[in-house]
Order: sequence, then C-alpha cells, then structure tokens
Amino acid sequence: MSSTSRKNVAYKASGRKRIAQIQHDISTANSDGSGGRVPNWQTVSGLGNVPMEFLTWSPYQQFIAQQQYPGVTSRATMRYRKSTPVNATMRVEQGTHIYKIRAVLNYDENDEVIQLYLEEQQAVGSNRV
Repeated sequence: MSSTSRKNVAYKASGRKRIAQIQHDISTANSDGSGGRVPNWQTVSGLGNVPMEFLTWSPYQQFIAQQQYPGVTSRATMRYRKSTPVNATMRVEQGTHIYKIRAVLNYDENDEVIQLYLEEQQAVGSNRV
C-alpha cells in the first residue's frame, strides 16, 4: 500500500484533557518477603506534566477465585516527544487513577501523536503494579 493512498486521520486538539504523569519502575530487586517484587515508581524526567485526552474504551468484569474483579481499558492520546520515548513497561498516573500501559501506537510512525492503550488498576483486589 502506498503512502499516498493512506487515509488521513485528523487529530482533534479539543476534548477532555487531563494532566498526567508517566512513571517507570526504578527498583532493581526489592523483595516483598514472599518471593515477589516490590516496584518503586518514579516520574520520568520530562513527563511529569503531560496533557492527555482520555477515552474510556471498554469496562469489563472477571470472575476470579470466587470474586468479581471489574476493570476498565482506556485510550489516552498525547503529543509525541522525541526526547523521551514511552513504552509498555511504564505506567500513567492521573490524579488518583493509575493505568498500566498495555501498548503504545505511533500512528503511521509520523512522530506527531501517540496513543496509549491503558488498563486502569483497581484500588482494591489488584496488585497495583
């Protein structure tokens, strides 16, 4: 498929924007005493005050170990930042909400706008990593 036949997708700058911060895990091997790992999250330099547009994608419920675990997947759109790449090992914190980054999409690799596919971590019943 040639690039000239590709449909242009307009990015809307308006919408419901929130200020968020992107964090990465800086722990090396902190043990929780049960053989697990304790993450130590720190805000990535240059990504502490990022305007993003959040869109809820699909809420769901899972039945695990005799309990209901609700979840929400979302998308967030932000401007591409060449100096600080974002990847799926990071997380997004917006107010009291914490999102695990599941995937990062740089549409057409044009380095203008990236979309983050997120899963919101629940306050109770989740490992909050």
